[in-house]
Amino acid sequence: MTTTTAVPDASPVTDGLEALPVVLALGRPDAARVAAWVEGVLGWQPVDAGAGGLHPRLRIADVADARAADGPPPHGDVPTVLLVAADDAALAVALAVQRLSPAAVLSWPDERERLVPAAAELLGRTRQVATDEQTIRVGGASGGVGTTTVALALGALASWRHGATLVVSSGTVPAGTSRTVDLDALAGQRTFEEASPVPGIPGLRVARSTAPPADVPVDAGAAAVVVRDVGVADDTDVLVLRRDGAGVAALERSPAAVAVVLDDGCAPTGAIAAAAGGRPAIVVPRSARVARAGLLQRVPAALPGSYLRSLRPLVAPERGRGR
Repeated sequence: MTTTTAVPDASPVTDGLEALPVVLALGRPDAARVAAWVEGVLGWQPVDAGAGGLHPRLRIADVADARAADGPPPHGDVPTVLLVAADDAALAVALAVQRLSPAAVLSWPDERERLVPAAAELLGRTRQVATDEQTIRVGGASGGVGTTTVALALGALASWRHGATLVVSSGTVPAGTSRTVDLDALAGQRTFEEASPVPGIPGLRVARSTAPPADVPVDAGAAAVVVRDVGVADDTDVLVLRRDGAGVAALERSPAAVAVVLDDGCAPTGAIAAAAGGRPAIVVPRSARVARAGLLQRVPAALPGSYLRSLRPLVAPERGRGR
């Protein structure tokens, strides 16, 4: 049965997020940094809510602004995103939420990459990617960027949220003993039951394919979600890249809906944002802990929480499992 996975619309022509007019209602000390990110990196257009002219479509506020505000915010039809800092008092945050009724609350700067997908969702600009099953294809801009690690991390997130999940890869899988499965022979059979359980992640199984996972149909059997590690590929749903020239070029070519950017390399953030063209670009850390987890065959069970948290928006919200 065909299902769909919701992802932010990747097209800047149709998603309306290029030069998005936004109100920056900020009273925090680092307001200038927030404005620089919104205007310089995302390419959005700050506007004055009370001066007429271009009507805003989004309002970005913070706890300090909520304390100073007298009465409801102007343009009440515009959704508000509330930015919360780590040192904001819990009571102040609660009062800000009560006063502003934000449509989304994000931690700044930890969750700043979520501004684009949050805005896309609030403005109703999402697309549905139809698949043979609920599938996420993960490809890399070049070899060694960590597509398998990202695929396993997404598999873990999907299994915790949706239940039984299958990760298919043709390469080495750093998650315990992974059985090699002949997908051609298993076509029409229960691939999930033939795959190997991943230690520490209930519901997640891995199959090493004897053929490129992107080319072979998978009958997932009991699996609700299939994550395909397709190796080096541009035509994919999630593109993993380094912050370098090759990564920027691959992102410009790729129709991927989302980019996962390894935070190493010398390409400026603006170049990544320009190549993404309005698509979410989620930055994940290059850490010794991730490398050690791979060497010990303990991905994804030993990945740091910050790594998994940054990838969480790529997994669709939980829906009914009537299968």
